[in-house]
Amino acid sequence: MNSHQIQPPIKLDDDAYLRIMEIDQAHSSSRWTLTTFFMSVSFAILGFSFQDKIGLSASFAIRISGLLIYWFAYFMFKRFLDYNKVLRTHTWPELSSHIPALPPGGPLRLSEQVG
Repeated sequence: MNSHQIQPPIKLDDDAYLRIMEIDQAHSSSRWTLTTFFMSVSFAILGFSFQDKIGLSASFAIRISGLLIYWFAYFMFKRFLDYNKVLRTHTWPELSSHIPALPPGGPLRLSEQVG
Protein backbone atom coordinates (compact mmCIF):
# COMPACT_ATOMS: atom_id res chain seq x y z
CA MET A 1 0.00 0.00 0.00
CA ASN A 2 1.50 3.36 -0.85
CA SER A 3 1.24 6.37 1.45
CA HIS A 4 -1.41 8.16 -0.64
CA GLN A 5 -4.02 5.43 -0.29
CA ILE A 6 -6.62 5.70 2.43
CA GLN A 7 -6.36 2.90 4.92
CA PRO A 8 -9.58 1.36 6.26
CA PRO A 9 -10.34 2.08 9.91
CA ILE A 10 -9.26 -0.49 12.45
CA LYS A 11 -12.12 -2.50 13.91
CA LEU A 12 -12.06 -2.57 17.69
CA ASP A 13 -14.19 -4.63 20.00
CA ASP A 14 -15.40 -3.33 23.35
CA ASP A 15 -12.59 -5.04 25.29
CA ALA A 16 -9.83 -3.47 23.17
CA TYR A 17 -11.46 -0.04 23.44
CA LEU A 18 -11.76 -0.31 27.22
CA ARG A 19 -8.17 -1.58 27.53
CA ILE A 20 -6.82 1.39 25.55
CA MET A 21 -8.80 3.76 27.74
CA GLU A 22 -7.49 2.03 30.89
CA ILE A 23 -3.90 2.47 29.70
CA ASP A 24 -4.55 6.14 28.93
CA GLN A 25 -6.07 6.65 32.37
CA ALA A 26 -3.18 4.85 34.09
CA HIS A 27 -0.66 7.02 32.23
CA SER A 28 -2.49 10.20 33.26
CA SER A 29 -2.66 9.00 36.85
CA SER A 30 1.07 8.25 37.02
CA ARG A 31 1.81 11.64 35.45
CA TRP A 32 -0.10 13.41 38.22
CA THR A 33 1.36 11.19 40.95
CA LEU A 34 4.96 11.89 39.95
CA THR A 35 4.33 15.60 39.49
CA THR A 36 2.62 15.89 42.86
CA PHE A 37 5.44 14.02 44.58
CA PHE A 38 8.25 16.16 43.19
CA MET A 39 6.37 19.42 43.69
CA SER A 40 5.57 18.55 47.31
CA VAL A 41 9.23 17.69 47.91
CA SER A 42 10.30 21.01 46.40
CA PHE A 43 7.82 22.94 48.56
CA ALA A 44 9.01 21.11 51.67
CA ILE A 45 12.61 22.00 50.84
CA LEU A 46 11.65 25.61 50.19
CA GLY A 47 9.77 25.74 53.49
CA PHE A 48 12.76 24.28 55.30
CA SER A 49 15.03 26.93 53.80
CA PHE A 50 13.17 29.75 55.59
CA GLN A 51 14.17 28.62 59.09
CA ASP A 52 16.14 31.10 61.18
CA LYS A 53 18.70 28.52 62.33
CA ILE A 54 20.15 28.09 58.83
CA GLY A 55 22.85 30.46 57.59
CA LEU A 56 22.34 32.78 54.64
CA SER A 57 24.50 30.85 52.18
CA ALA A 58 23.04 27.48 53.20
CA SER A 59 19.47 28.74 52.91
CA PHE A 60 20.24 30.18 49.48
CA ALA A 61 21.65 26.83 48.32
CA ILE A 62 18.63 24.98 49.73
CA ARG A 63 16.25 27.38 47.96
CA ILE A 64 18.07 26.90 44.67
CA SER A 65 17.84 23.11 45.02
CA GLY A 66 14.12 23.40 45.85
CA LEU A 67 13.54 25.51 42.77
CA LEU A 68 15.50 23.07 40.61
CA ILE A 69 13.35 20.19 41.85
CA TYR A 70 10.21 22.26 41.17
CA TRP A 71 11.26 23.00 37.60
CA PHE A 72 12.24 19.36 37.11
CA ALA A 73 8.70 18.39 38.13
CA TYR A 74 7.22 20.98 35.78
CA PHE A 75 9.25 19.86 32.77
CA MET A 76 8.57 16.21 33.56
CA PHE A 77 4.84 17.01 33.65
CA LYS A 78 5.08 18.80 30.30
CA ARG A 79 6.99 15.85 28.78
CA PHE A 80 4.40 13.34 29.98
CA LEU A 81 1.61 15.62 28.74
CA ASP A 82 3.19 15.83 25.29
CA TYR A 83 3.56 12.05 25.23
CA ASN A 84 -0.09 11.67 26.22
CA LYS A 85 -1.16 14.07 23.45
CA VAL A 86 0.81 12.04 20.90
CA LEU A 87 -0.85 8.84 22.08
CA ARG A 88 -4.29 10.42 21.86
CA THR A 89 -3.73 11.83 18.36
CA HIS A 90 -2.67 8.40 17.12
CA THR A 91 -5.43 6.44 18.84
CA TRP A 92 -8.33 8.91 18.72
CA PRO A 93 -9.36 8.28 15.06
CA GLU A 94 -9.64 4.56 15.78
CA LEU A 95 -11.35 5.08 19.11
CA SER A 96 -13.84 7.68 17.89
CA SER A 97 -15.13 5.29 15.24
CA HIS A 98 -15.93 2.72 17.92
CA ILE A 99 -17.51 3.75 21.18
CA PRO A 100 -19.18 1.00 23.23
CA ALA A 101 -22.93 1.10 23.03
CA LEU A 102 -24.80 2.36 26.07
CA PRO A 103 -28.16 0.96 27.08
CA PRO A 104 -31.29 3.03 26.40
CA GLY A 105 -31.58 5.84 28.90
CA GLY A 106 -27.83 6.42 29.22
CA PRO A 107 -25.29 5.35 31.83
CA LEU A 108 -27.32 6.56 34.80
CA ARG A 109 -30.12 4.18 33.97
CA LEU A 110 -27.76 1.21 33.78
CA SER A 111 -27.81 0.61 37.55
CA GLU A 112 -31.59 0.73 37.55
CA GLN A 113 -31.79 -1.80 34.72
CA VAL A 114 -29.40 -4.24 36.38
CA GLY A 115 -30.79 -3.95 39.89
